[in-house]
Amino acid sequence: MYAPIREATVKPEGQDQLQRALQEFGTIRGQQPGFRGILSIDAGNACRVTVLPWDDLAAHQTAQLTLGPLFARLIEPHMTGPSALAYEGPVTVDTIRTR
Repeated sequence: MYAPIREATVKPEGQDQLQRALQEFGTIRGQQPGFRGILSIDAGNACRVTVLPWDDLAAHQTAQLTLGPLFARLIEPHMTGPSALAYEGPVTVDTIRTR
């Protein structure tokens, strides 16, 4: 398993529109082969940290061909700037249980 960890700051205004955009983006992201889910952390001061596990790096890279432009169109307008890749690499421990 592979996971990028990204950090972004969201604009305080337009939260309803952001939630709709996240829902639309999430639906398409969830259809991408190899996508495992998302952990989104409210780190305070409008900062969001996301952990995005994929089956492997290849699945992530392939999905970015679709998701990159979609993210730029739907989500980035609600952010103070582009999201930053904080870390990425193979997952070494996975104890998250599904319900």
